[in-house]
Amino acid sequence: MERIRHRSSTPLARLPDGTAVLLAARARTIPQLLWPDWAIRLTPAEGFLPGPFRASIAACLLLPGNPARTLRGALTVLHAYRSIVAVSQVIRALGEQGHDSVLAAVCHLAEYLDTRGSPIDYQRRREAISPEMITLGEWPDLCDQARGASRSSPPAAGRPPLPLPAAHRRRPGRSPPRPRVPLCG
Repeated sequence: MERIRHRSSTPLARLPDGTAVLLAARARTIPQLLWPDWAIRLTPAEGFLPGPFRASIAACLLLPGNPARTLRGALTVLHAYRSIVAVSQVIRALGEQGHDSVLAAVCHLAEYLDTRGSPIDYQRRREAISPEMITLGEWPDLCDQARGASRSSPPAAGRPPLPLPAAHRRRPGRSPPRPRVPLCG
C-alpha cells in the first residue's frame, strides 16, 4: 500500500499530498471494477482471479497520493463494503511476484484520471443505485417484475420462473434464512 501511496515505483514518487477534493474528484472517475481493457493489460498471466483483481485494482486507484494511512480510510469512498483483506492480498501478491509494473501503472492511471478525468461520473451511478439490500421476501417479487409477471399471473410464455438462489431456499424443518442479497456490488 505504501508503495502505491508514495508512487515509489514511478518517477512521480513523492509524499502523499492528495487533498480531499482531489481524491473525491478521482473517486468520481473510478468504476467499481477496473475497466475490462485495462484489466486485460494489467492482470498477470497466473495467480489472480479476474473479478477480485478488477475490484482490487479499481480500489487501488484511490491510493496514489492518499494521505490516509489505512486501506479502510483510503478506500471507503469507493468500496465501503469491499474486503480490505482482499485488496491488501492483491497488492502484496503483486509485489511478491515481481509485478511492479502493475503498481506503477496504477499510479500512472490515477495521475491520468486526476488530470484528464473520465466521461462517466461513476459516483453519480453509485448514488443512483444504492447498495441497499434486497430482503428474501422482496427477491421473488423483483424476479416477477423483471420478467413482466406478477404473483397472480403465470410466467411469460416460453420463460421459466426465476428461482430463488440455492442459498435462499427453505429447508424442511428449519426456520427461514435471514440472509440479504446485495443489489449491487
